[in-house]
Amino acid sequence: MLIFLTNAFFLAIICLNKSLHEPMYIFFCSLFGNSIFACSDTKEQNVSGLVLSMVNIFFPVSLIIFTYIRILRVCFLGNKQTRHKATSTCVPHITCLVNFGIGAAFEIIQSRFNMSSVPDVARVFLSLYFWLVQPLLDAFMYGLNNSKIRLLCKGLFVSKL
Repeated sequence: MLIFLTNAFFLAIICLNKSLHEPMYIFFCSLFGNSIFACSDTKEQNVSGLVLSMVNIFFPVSLIIFTYIRILRVCFLGNKQTRHKATSTCVPHITCLVNFGIGAAFEIIQSRFNMSSVPDVARVFLSLYFWLVQPLLDAFMYGLNNSKIRLLCKGLFVSKL
């Protein structure tokens, strides 16, 4: 209801104010022009979308992973306690970032390319990966860092044996 009222308010302002008519004509022409082309070959749009995705997602993730690897390298030169602390802190972050990158790649590939030749089961898995596997892995990785949860899990596995 709020969205409807807000849009109605903006349309009323545009209708009442004559100086806003010309920018709206340009906007409508732009929409019409894009609709004539969203039917043509979208290869150029796919390539530019992939490049933008690489810049916006994979470049920052790779920089973060590179930084964590450098931190781990420095920490492994220290004593055993430093190595353990660095490993318990950085490895879950790196794992979750790599998992995010894989999930984002699945989503981008699926939205940009024709996936009709891929089996239905694989397409469903790729769709659900980003929304299910990513949060579950994050919770699992950070939950294992919590000593209470780790002891509970260890107790469950030991009692089963």
